[in-house]
Amino acid sequence: MFPADPKCSMFLADPVTWRISYFSESFQAQMGHTKEELAQHDFFKLIEGSPDTPSCWRDISEIRDATREERPCSVCLLLHKKDCTPFLAQFALTPLRDDQGRLVHFMGILVDVTHLIGSTDPAALQDADTEQRLEGVAEGVELDTRKLAAELKLEPHLDPEHLEAHPSVPCSLKHALSTIISAFVLSDPNLPDCPIVFVSEPFLKLTGYPREQVIGRNCRFLQGPDTDPKTVDAIREAVRNQKEITVRILNYTKSGRPFWNMFTLAPMSDSDCATRFFVGVQVDVTASGMVGGPTPAWTKTVSQENAVLKQGHLTATQINSALQGMAMQNPWMAINGTVMKLKPHKCQDQAYQELLALQQREGRLKLMHFRRVKQLGAGDVGLVDLVQLQGTDKKFAMKTLDKFEMQERNKVQRVLTEELILTAVDHPFLPTLYCTIQTDTHLHFVMEYCDGGELYGLLNAQPKKRLREEHVRFYVAEVLLALQYLHLLGYVYRDLKPENILLHHTGHVLLTDFDLSYSKGVTRPRLEKRPNGRVVKVKNGKQYAVDDYVLVAEPEARANSFVGTEEYLAPEVINASGHSAPVDWWSFGILIYELVYGVTPFRGVRRDETFDNVIKAPLRFPAKPQISPECQDLISKLLIKDPAQRLGTKYGAEEVKAHPFFHGLNFALQRNERPPYVPRRESRPAPAGSS
Repeated sequence: MFPADPKCSMFLADPVTWRISYFSESFQAQMGHTKEELAQHDFFKLIEGSPDTPSCWRDISEIRDATREERPCSVCLLLHKKDCTPFLAQFALTPLRDDQGRLVHFMGILVDVTHLIGSTDPAALQDADTEQRLEGVAEGVELDTRKLAAELKLEPHLDPEHLEAHPSVPCSLKHALSTIISAFVLSDPNLPDCPIVFVSEPFLKLTGYPREQVIGRNCRFLQGPDTDPKTVDAIREAVRNQKEITVRILNYTKSGRPFWNMFTLAPMSDSDCATRFFVGVQVDVTASGMVGGPTPAWTKTVSQENAVLKQGHLTATQINSALQGMAMQNPWMAINGTVMKLKPHKCQDQAYQELLALQQREGRLKLMHFRRVKQLGAGDVGLVDLVQLQGTDKKFAMKTLDKFEMQERNKVQRVLTEELILTAVDHPFLPTLYCTIQTDTHLHFVMEYCDGGELYGLLNAQPKKRLREEHVRFYVAEVLLALQYLHLLGYVYRDLKPENILLHHTGHVLLTDFDLSYSKGVTRPRLEKRPNGRVVKVKNGKQYAVDDYVLVAEPEARANSFVGTEEYLAPEVINASGHSAPVDWWSFGILIYELVYGVTPFRGVRRDETFDNVIKAPLRFPAKPQISPECQDLISKLLIKDPAQRLGTKYGAEEVKAHPFFHGLNFALQRNERPPYVPRRESRPAPAGSS
């Protein structure tokens, strides 16, 4: 059934969630993951790799386009095993459909072609000889894929060991349902065709079907030639009206044996009274039917039928109680789906006015009001697309998150933290969240679009991967103001790096991505007199000295989470000694170092070596490029390993702003300064000058 070539491996993935529902042993060996790691893993996240070992985004985008258009595709991919070993693979994808033409799975085949090319450098794919060698492989893979698709079209082969339930069913719910000893299924009306997402063991014994042939299918597969159409219509009507119903229906086992089924269908609601699942309870009330024989006669008395009816209703009630007991509350209900309240620094924003006018006309914003232009990026927990408001020229960045995936991966709180911070902030160097759109399966954050891309992209566009010191001063001054504002609100950012700094179309920066931020801090702003601090002021032509005060607005917080980006982690995070706002000043020092030198100061060959360097290695500065003593001094004071002695710990941002590196810079007017680089609309970053 599967290709005999040991270098060929295959998988099946759900067309809605892209979770892997089956994988061959050769696919597992090829990727280097355990069975538990691959089971229900998002395939795109598997092939996209990590930030340190990214795959080829152009080819992955081509695969995404093919899945959206439900068509086959064939590309050569640069992939990485679990241990980050790179390899080139010819990949073929094809959709699998049922006998009614509905898409049920995507199937993919991978063939390692590294040995044919002799290199893992994607540039080698441009060679004419290489292309010729790959043509035959690609044709063979596509042929294998078509053959497998024909065999799997009606009954896709899934591995029951890895398919206990559909990904839309949380793990805690699976455990609760597995304790109920009755024949029943759970279906999800929020997914196309209301597929079965959980099946009990007694149901499998009753019908004779293996689990992999039940999950993902509609219940109609139990119907047969003598099933009463009127009874089927009554069930469909109950589904449409979301009402409980009990009927007597003739069903068929996998072997074809007919049996009378006292079937109870009941909706299961969440805390918002929205139907979350349908439960279907099957009670076999006759065992006299034979394969190929006549329809068994119904011989039950009214009292016997009522007893069976009560049994089905009792089981449905028991399942509903289990669902309610497993926190069926909607964790997303606190997120407001309307256009956000206008923020002062956006009072002249035309995009906001367009969205508000549309909401007033339509009642609420929907996905249909936006047209997808292109994908901007993908991260660990979602995708970001460029979208355009229909009928206007207004463009937005739309961040899309899979709600089920967030719950399965225990990342709900991160999403809620990001939404909380985006809703609260109002600052020229922080992004604007215009609104959040919720569907049954996804969250969509509609945010300000930055034409210039990431600061990381601008940095890498430089000939030596570094910026001029005067340009660095401009960008980090704006980051400093953004951090000061976040600290003032009680937030610790915790994920500062060039990838999280976007360039606005004006050339100024926006600090993004708050899912790793600490949001439970409390800031009590106060003015403190600087010790021995006197400033000279002039009034009516006369000079006089006054006391110098500083605004202290650092959050009072204590966190222990191990979060952040490897090369930017502060020593106290690695040591797990508890951390607070000083971690932001450490990463601020790392940022300045990377921008002026093109590398981070403590990076090692391996992760553990990097951590060891952060904790023990002294800070060293390369001989080139030559930077000012003030810049080196600022970096040195920010990268003090003891957070108590670190610059910014005592007086916060004002202490950092007072450093000689920023001498002559008017922070109050920073947003009016001309940026080093102003992106052209819809263009790639151009060099901003290098040292």
